[in-house]
Amino acid sequence: MNKNFRQQFLPYLFCYAAWLGFIVIGFWLFTQLRVTLFDLVWLSSQNVWLARSVNQWSAVILGLAWLVAIMFLENYLRVGVTKNLLWARIKRVLWVNLAIAGMTIGVQIILIPLLT
Repeated sequence: MNKNFRQQFLPYLFCYAAWLGFIVIGFWLFTQLRVTLFDLVWLSSQNVWLARSVNQWSAVILGLAWLVAIMFLENYLRVGVTKNLLWARIKRVLWVNLAIAGMTIGVQIILIPLLT
């Protein structure tokens, strides 16, 4: 193996490992956001038809957003390898995921019990 291949192999391995990890985290966030939206709509309106439609449409819209985010994220991390910014970009994406998870869980823990 040549030296250039070995130097580039590990960063790309970490890049795609992080990408796969963020795909899993993103899917978990997708499911949590969908549950949170359904709960908020159900608690605020008590309308079965509205809650079902929000549930179904949120699956489509959040699913498309998740797909676009996956494609954007792969490019973002791959370019980070070439610019030697992979770890900074992984941290930035991780903080965004943690912020979204924190807000979603915060709504589930704090706001939903107040509305019931």
